[in-house]
Amino acid sequence: MKTAYTINISSLLVIFSLVLISSTVCSQQHVEMGMSQYFRNKLIWNAAYTGSEGNRYYALQNRSWIGFDGAPVLTSFSGELNFGNNSALGVQVLSDKSGVLFRNHGIVNYSYKVKIDELQTLRLGVALSFNGERLDGRVLDGNIDPLINNNLNRRTEFDGNFGAVYQIGDFDMGISFNRIGNNIRNSINNNVSFAVSQIGVSYRMNLTADEKLLMRSIAMCRIYRQGEPIYDIGAEFSYNEMFHFMGVYQTIGNIRAGAGLRKNGLGELNFFYNTNNRISNNASQQYELGVGIYLKNK
Repeated sequence: MKTAYTINISSLLVIFSLVLISSTVCSQQHVEMGMSQYFRNKLIWNAAYTGSEGNRYYALQNRSWIGFDGAPVLTSFSGELNFGNNSALGVQVLSDKSGVLFRNHGIVNYSYKVKIDELQTLRLGVALSFNGERLDGRVLDGNIDPLINNNLNRRTEFDGNFGAVYQIGDFDMGISFNRIGNNIRNSINNNVSFAVSQIGVSYRMNLTADEKLLMRSIAMCRIYRQGEPIYDIGAEFSYNEMFHFMGVYQTIGNIRAGAGLRKNGLGELNFFYNTNNRISNNASQQYELGVGIYLKNK
């Protein structure tokens, strides 16, 4: 005796979207994809950098898979405020839309600065994050498949990050540990494409005697629970702290480039682009627009 199964077209589309998202788009979740993290908004990758650039507000929008309906769109708003002699507080709010799936993230950062001597500083940062996701109910009609219904009723999940940055002169070395609770529990939940840890070094150098032309070089490594690490190597050049442009090469074959305009005491405007040479633990072709507003000088 055969058993009849019925499912409407909307449910089929939603299930297909879930399968596609879990295998390719999950790396778009969270801000490890943000290209602003390299030079313009470093607290994105390491909570210890919170407050290091002064009191300010930064917003970005990152778009991937350009030209496809339902392509991932990540929108992020962050703010940071120094208080006391050595403390800083940061807040990040993110919205990630991929097809019929909506993800919302909130992150609260706290950093503390320990001044070792005139040249050396140690920054420590912790972050509490919460993540929630839901499906766009507008594409559903009639009976809802149990798989979809479970996703719609999924509870908000909490987790934490830790970061540390050692600074000596113009040299920075930092490390961050992401989704600590998830990794301790060894929970998969389609998170295998998220970086477990990120390590980065950077160096600032004056290229001219008048110190108007500066270069900041970076090297980063993102470590994943599954898959090979991804290395990013690049530099940003800035003139008179007004114009800046950056280029980054990724070992997966992508090239990231960007440029921006900065006005002291006011803010900055940045645009970034990521090529589509190869996909591995990473989103495809990307565009990102970032806007910073300075609340006051450091």
